[in-house]
Parts: sequence; structure tokens; C-alpha cells
Amino acid sequence: MEEFKTQWTREELKAWLFWVAPIVGAALAGLVYKFISSEKNN
Repeated sequence: MEEFKTQWTREELKAWLFWVAPIVGAALAGLVYKFISSEKNN
């Protein structure tokens, strides 16, 4: 039973990473772009 729980947890983690990682990456990319573009303007 413990093996099933561990397997389910891994699959759940993969599903969360599949959705959350690109969103977090896009937010970070937006912040980096904003920072870089503001430096070019100064």
C-alpha cells in the first residue's frame, strides 16, 4: 500500500510541475525582461 501512495505522490508532483513550472517561468521571464528593458532606457 505504501508503494501505491508513493507512486501517486510522484504522479501528482509531475502534474503540478507540468502546470506550475511554465507559469512560474513566464512570470520570472517577465520580471527579467522588465528589469532589462528599464536598464536600456536609462
